[in-house]
Amino acid sequence: MHTSRKLPRLGLDPGLVVHLQAKRLYTCKDILSKTEFELVHLLDLPLTTVQDIVARATAASLPVETTLLDLVRARQQQPRVCLPTGLASLDRHLGGGISAGSIIEIVGPSGVGKTQLCHTLAVLATLPHEYGGLDGSVAYFDTETSFSADRLVEIALARAPDYFADTHRVDRTAASVLVYSLTSSFDILKKLNALEEAIIERNVKLIVLDSVASVVRKDFDSSSTFRRQELLSKQASVLKYLAESFQIPVVVVNQVATRFDRQADNAPVDAGPSSVKVSYVTPALGTLWAHSVNTRLVLDYNQMDMVGAGDSGTDMRRLTIAKSPMSSVVSLPYQISDAGLELSRDKNAQEVVIANP
Repeated sequence: MHTSRKLPRLGLDPGLVVHLQAKRLYTCKDILSKTEFELVHLLDLPLTTVQDIVARATAASLPVETTLLDLVRARQQQPRVCLPTGLASLDRHLGGGISAGSIIEIVGPSGVGKTQLCHTLAVLATLPHEYGGLDGSVAYFDTETSFSADRLVEIALARAPDYFADTHRVDRTAASVLVYSLTSSFDILKKLNALEEAIIERNVKLIVLDSVASVVRKDFDSSSTFRRQELLSKQASVLKYLAESFQIPVVVVNQVATRFDRQADNAPVDAGPSSVKVSYVTPALGTLWAHSVNTRLVLDYNQMDMVGAGDSGTDMRRLTIAKSPMSSVVSLPYQISDAGLELSRDKNAQEVVIANP
């Protein structure tokens, strides 16, 4: 149920909405949490008016019944919208860029360029359609105080120097990025539940959550796994709702975690505990969260590219499309420059197809 929907979206008379808000009723949940008798008493309105408000709130909160034929026709009538990443090979494999109406996860260790990619996407989303952008605003959730206005402007000037030759356009882009500095998982969920109004009023075309893992790891210890998964499930549900309802891409940043297998395939059966455990790096937050994302991009340092590459290989990194409904598992070399993330031009680094769909 989408009970967080704001009352102005129910088609009520504006004067009635003001009256409801004056009584601290802002969402469908606020209406549905009270009985009709309580609402009549609180609002001093006729029962028929209250029943109409409750009926609208109920209809807006319940899932919409649809058929496969309806979905197919809707897809045919509404062309697929993508935000190009500016990385030509990545966009080609993803069918044009990151897809609107979906959740895209960026995973990687510290310092590999996750926030750089978020900054790059934020700039591109604000550009006009003729420059490959979505001509809208960006809702940017900064949970690690890693957002840099200076860096965003630097990327903008390097990415589209002709467009940003007019300094007023730089100001316009900067004003189009709405930054929410939040340091609690619960504050993030609360803000997400209240984001619909900003999406409509500010024409938000991209949501960035950088990062989802940092606050969750801080708010929950190992003994609170159930509560952590419950909150992550709520966050994922709201993000999916916003992505699908407004047909915008949602980018979330995740960290990595170290896992240990009980026994390696080639370990002797009678080996001691210290010799049978094998460590590996995997995206954090577990399986439940992994199933919530539609596309997963993994950023990492690649030691294989660095071997024999000389000085040019000291900053070799790879972006892997680890999960996508559009692409094979593909690894692309990239580098970080003034323009954000760019595909590597080093001749020693090649695109690699790891697995076909």
